[in-house]
Amino acid sequence: LIGSTEYAEDHDKELQQKAVVYINSDGNGRGFYGGGGSQALEPFMDEITHTVIDPQTNVSVFDRKRARELVDAGSAKDKMRNSMLVANKFLADLPGREIPEHTENYDGFFHLIKFEGRVDRTEIEFIIRDFDRPNFETRKSTLVTMVERLNLEYGEPVGEIKIHDQYYNMKEMIDPQFFLVELAREAMLSCNIKPKIVPVRGGTDGSRLSFMGLPCPNIFAGGHNFHGPYEYIPVRSMESACRVIVAIVARVSEM
Repeated sequence: LIGSTEYAEDHDKELQQKAVVYINSDGNGRGFYGGGGSQALEPFMDEITHTVIDPQTNVSVFDRKRARELVDAGSAKDKMRNSMLVANKFLADLPGREIPEHTENYDGFFHLIKFEGRVDRTEIEFIIRDFDRPNFETRKSTLVTMVERLNLEYGEPVGEIKIHDQYYNMKEMIDPQFFLVELAREAMLSCNIKPKIVPVRGGTDGSRLSFMGLPCPNIFAGGHNFHGPYEYIPVRSMESACRVIVAIVARVSEM
């Protein structure tokens, strides 16, 4: 401290005029924040550690230190909160039968598509589907309420939720232009293909386009097991799909 004290004595007047705070560092090192001193400075340092970003992890210095405390299993009693277990608790509160494995036809569902976790942070991602707009909004509200209930139970914000609308039921846009469905049906019959009208239980580009003002009811493309490791399409089915498209174009050209 000798050098530090001497500097303050030598620049006494200048420091009194310009200094806001004088920090003496006994040692500098890389890693987690640690400090000690007057209790009067605790709120000030607490605010700083929340705003200074750690360059290695891109989170605040405070969050990095807290994460270390959370994952230190050796001294975890009454301190650790394993985020993966919190996420499992959240999943356990979901309506158990409202998932793709237990629904069909016009049933709505919650589809868990991602679960990535560490002790200190876990991220889960869902697809929400429903054929009825009010029910769709209710499903979104259900997840929001579940997060709020979880935060209330733990007494602090342990979870946050972000919702992004991706697809809506194109029926809202197709019904006023239902002749398009009849057009596809007639084209299929002209190709000796028996139409089978069924609900599409996943999101489609046709839905996005329909809500952009270009009504696009789905017709078959011939594929099977979509989005899975065993997705395939027979050549004969592709040929049939092409014939139907040509037939649709021919009918439209005569309208």
